[in-house]
Amino acid sequence: AILFEIGASSSLLNSFVTGIPQSGFRAKVPLSKPLNLLSPLVTDAVFFEYDGSLTVPPCSEQVTWMVRKQPLVATRAQVQSLRSVIYNDTNNIGNWRAAMPLMARTISVRRALEGDPPPRVLETVPQSGASPAPRPATWPQGARPPSG
Repeated sequence: AILFEIGASSSLLNSFVTGIPQSGFRAKVPLSKPLNLLSPLVTDAVFFEYDGSLTVPPCSEQVTWMVRKQPLVATRAQVQSLRSVIYNDTNNIGNWRAAMPLMARTISVRRALEGDPPPRVLETVPQSGASPAPRPATWPQGARPPSG
């Protein structure tokens, strides 16, 4: 989630909201150049992370929220334009609700860094000399050891 503070014009937000069609209409808006929304919004930003719930019924607790600590600065017109799109796409419900009690949730603080994510482990390879399967001294009668 990103909070906005009313102030100077945001060139990033301006490139995003320019050409938004009027309420109830859809339009394809050509871009003069590729738009990188992620990098300026998250690179080197600090986020609060916590497990929470959906903002609309059934409000089930299945969401990990990440809220940007530093608000972005944008004009009132830019924020209103973005808010209008959100309300139109949610049948005038919006994407927020009143704050709920924290309960026993843990809040973590994270800093976003630009770059490649760490490599994923695709499989575990046994170390040399290690057995890939459990090998009991004797197998119970009728049991077969795992193949492999």
